[in-house]
Amino acid sequence: MEGGRISKVDVFKDVQFVQEGVSDSLFEKVVIAQDTRVDAVSGATITSKAYLKAIENALVQ
Repeated sequence: MEGGRISKVDVFKDVQFVQEGVSDSLFEKVVIAQDTRVDAVSGATITSKAYLKAIENALVQ
């Protein structure tokens, strides 16, 4: 967070089965929307939902 806005998303512990490009695409959507209510990456719905829940949990703390 920077100035009350989401400026970037860092991964400290990645998901078990990483799919190339999913995190970058999803994190870009979150930063642009300033919200975790974004569309999942096609073909990586479960992974997207896991990332989004982790981001949501981090924002609450």
